[in-house]
Parts: sequence; C-alpha cells; structure tokens
Amino acid sequence: MSSVSSIASNNTLLAQLAASGKMNANSTASSINKISGTYSDKVNASNSTSSSTPAYTLSSNLSNIISGANSTSDSIYSSIKDAYTAGQKFANSIINQRNTLNDLIKSYGETKSQFQAEYASNLYDLNEASSKMQNQGFYVKGANDEDTAKNVENVVKNVSNFVKAFNENQEFLNKNSDVSKRVSSLANSFGDNKYYANTLSKVGISVGDKGTLSVDTEKLSKALTDNNSAASYVLEGLARRTDNKAVKAANQMEKVFPSISAMMGSDIESTKKLYSANTLAATNKYEGIGSMLNLYF
Repeated sequence: MSSVSSIASNNTLLAQLAASGKMNANSTASSINKISGTYSDKVNASNSTSSSTPAYTLSSNLSNIISGANSTSDSIYSSIKDAYTAGQKFANSIINQRNTLNDLIKSYGETKSQFQAEYASNLYDLNEASSKMQNQGFYVKGANDEDTAKNVENVVKNVSNFVKAFNENQEFLNKNSDVSKRVSSLANSFGDNKYYANTLSKVGISVGDKGTLSVDTEKLSKALTDNNSAASYVLEGLARRTDNKAVKAANQMEKVFPSISAMMGSDIESTKKLYSANTLAATNKYEGIGSMLNLYF
C-alpha cells in the first residue's frame, strides 16, 4: 500500500470511530501522530539531504501529507461533531413536539370523558324526573279538600323537579352547542317547547329564549284544581315529548362528541406516526448520514 493510500485508509477509520463516539478530538490527534511516526525514520534521514535529492523530496512530500492528514482528520471530526449536535437538536425538537401531541391527545380524552359523564348524568336525571311525573299522574281530586291539597302539592313538586332537570340539561346543551352539530341539533330539539308556549302557559309553565322552562306554582296549582283534565293533557304531553328526546339523545352518546380526527384534522394519525419512537430514531440516523455524505460530495 502506498504512503498516501495508507494515510487515507487510516483517516477513514478515524472518521468512522469519531462518528460512533469512540474517539474524540484529542484521541484523533494522538492517532494521527502515531500514523506520522510510521514515516519518521524516512523524514529524519532526509534532514541532512540536499533539497535537490529524491530523499529530500520524499521528506517534503511526507511532511505535507502528514500535515494534511492531521488537518483533514480534525476537519472530519469537527464536521461529524457538528452534524451530531445538529441532529440532537432536531431530535429534541421532534421529542418536544411529540410530547405536546401526546398531551393534546390526553387532554382530548379527558375532555371527552368529562363531557360524556355530564351528558349522561343530565339525561338520567331528566328521565327520572319525567318518569316520576308520569307514573304518579296528575289527577288531584281527593276524598276531601285536605287530600286534594296534598295531591296538588305532590304534582307541583314533581313538575318543579322536572323543570329543574330539564333546565340543567338544556343549559348544558346550549353551553356546548359549538362542540358539534349534533349537540347544537339536540339543543334545538329540546328547546322546541317554544312551539307549545301558549299551551304550556295555561298551566303556569313559560318558555325562555334558549328553550329553558320556568313554572308559576300558584298558576299550576289553580290549573290542576280548576281544569284537571286539560292540565293533565298538557303536562303528559310535555313529559312524553321530553322522554322521547332523552332516549334519542342517549343513543347518540358516542356520536355527539366529535372524534379527535374531526377536531384536530384528518392528518392526526399520520402525525402520530411521524412522532413515533421508531420514526424519531430513523429520522435522527438519516440526518447524521446526510451530514456525513456532505463531507465528501
């Protein structure tokens, strides 16, 4: 192997060792000095030789080659180190983005669970209040005035509890109407009592702008006593319509809250893959390879 080929071969090995982290700048220089020692005898032997002799020329060429070898190896090590540092910064940036994405996905899951819990609780309470109102009925005529008064009181209590449960559900839907079109649609559906406002007002129930209800207990008590059949018809209709809506709403439990793809874009799955551990490792590796190739081309 020629002197130049030998030095080139050793420099390539040094570059590989430096890239793998097995050699630093100091050890690189030390190894270069050892390589230069291979030719020391020839160099020393030429010190007293005339500059016109072949020996002097050999000495001069070897000195230049060794000097260039030291400089080239230092340059290669420095470039590889810079490439590694840049790759690490890039990798850390990806890790931070991946952690942010994971936190966002976790936050989404927690938000969805909280939404569904409150959604289900409101519908359950509304169904309970509606069922109790219907099961106990609206007939208030008792054996005497005292019994009638107690019956009226019980019906008014049931209706008031129903209105409270209805409003909690309606307020929740109104507050979250921008979560999805389904929630907005449900808010409008439960709030359609405005179409029955005139009828409901006859039993002391009024409808607010956003679909909530309010009850005038005195007017309701009077309606139950003076015209029980008409009042019963209105209240039964209100409870039955609400029950039907509650059942439909419960069946949409998994659909009312949008999927993470709908909230964050259809690219969420590919984004998750981009920030996976395997992709991260490959990205970092190719980043380093690309930088090393730039040293030679």
